[in-house]
Amino acid sequence: MFGSLGKRQACDRPHKGARDRLRASERERERDRERNGYGEEEEEEEEEEEEGRAGGTRGRRRCVLGTERSCAAPFRSRAAGMAYIQNEVELGELLLSLNYLPSAGRLNVDIIRAKQLLQTDMSQGSDPFVKIQLVNGLKLVKSKKTSCMRGTIDPYYNESFSFRVAPDDLQDVSLVFTVYGHNMKSSNDFVGRVVIGQYSTGPPETSHWRRLMTSHRTAVEQWHSLRSRAECDRVSPASLEVT
Repeated sequence: MFGSLGKRQACDRPHKGARDRLRASERERERDRERNGYGEEEEEEEEEEEEGRAGGTRGRRRCVLGTERSCAAPFRSRAAGMAYIQNEVELGELLLSLNYLPSAGRLNVDIIRAKQLLQTDMSQGSDPFVKIQLVNGLKLVKSKKTSCMRGTIDPYYNESFSFRVAPDDLQDVSLVFTVYGHNMKSSNDFVGRVVIGQYSTGPPETSHWRRLMTSHRTAVEQWHSLRSRAECDRVSPASLEVT
């Protein structure tokens, strides 16, 4: 009996020695981490970042130092930024001058110029013109248009138009300005639009109209950024009444 017990103890010594060496090695590794300023949380973070880079697990969440963070957040923000850039297509700008004569009941409009218009036909160039439409309430009253300027995205028009509007109707009207491109494929290729008046398409247009209402007989001039048809239709009922 004592002989077999001695044999077991002798057999256990190598295993015990191996365990002692393993524990000593682990303690040494812990001391190395502490000397290098590494904690368990930081080591775990590094390991998970390596896994994310190797496996591409962008959507996986991890908890580091008690705070949950998403690996996908930077990618989502970059994607959102790209989508924003793609949606913010520059359509161009239009310089307009408005003037109202109460005694004559005339609303005068000057289409001065446009700049950096979106080119609708890259092969043939741009031949833009502007259509001006007067809408009273939700009824189209009158349509006029400028001449077509050949081969330019920065046209100078300097054309004047006059609409008969009674003083009592002035607060109910809207002017819809639409820039079209004339090319081989289409005579009316939509470029951009802006609405000024009762149903303005935004704060700049509203500001221009208010200046007109308080500055009778004085021309008020302002640049306007063109908007998409969808945006105008969404915010201005007058845009829905024209083609």
